[in-house]
Amino acid sequence: MSNLIDRWPKLTVTLAVLCIAAAGYFLITRSFNANKRPKGNIWFYNLKTHQLFPTSDMSVPPIDTKSGPGTGVRAYVFICDANSKPTNFIAFLETFTPEVKRQVEEEMKRGGGQSTIGFALESRKNGILVSSLEEERWFLKLSNEGSQIMEAGKAKGGCPHPKPSLP
Repeated sequence: MSNLIDRWPKLTVTLAVLCIAAAGYFLITRSFNANKRPKGNIWFYNLKTHQLFPTSDMSVPPIDTKSGPGTGVRAYVFICDANSKPTNFIAFLETFTPEVKRQVEEEMKRGGGQSTIGFALESRKNGILVSSLEEERWFLKLSNEGSQIMEAGKAKGGCPHPKPSLP
């Protein structure tokens, strides 16, 4: 190694500086990207057309669709893969009260799109509503009725352990 330094001192210094600069660049870009969360899609359901559609996981229900204002709600879709032919099914629907929707949208805007709805809802659990797919009647998610809707919805798949399904 010392032979290399003795023979080409300028080349050795240049290579060392380039390696340090590359390592610094790598560390800086990695720290900037570490704060960015991956974005994805989740299922929503159009209350008028009765169809599923994928949309950004940053969407706060209810959302506007081509069918009108507030006609898009979150759909919890599961899959039963216990048998040879896996099937997807909608277990239940979810939306927020107008006040919670406004608060969550404001908090997400302040966070620059880096926080998820889940974090924004931690202190607002009393504003989350659920409904079955069969009858549009909304109940607080944390109520007895809400729990019954979610459990009955998951049981519709006919398997012991349905798994969440994303678009």
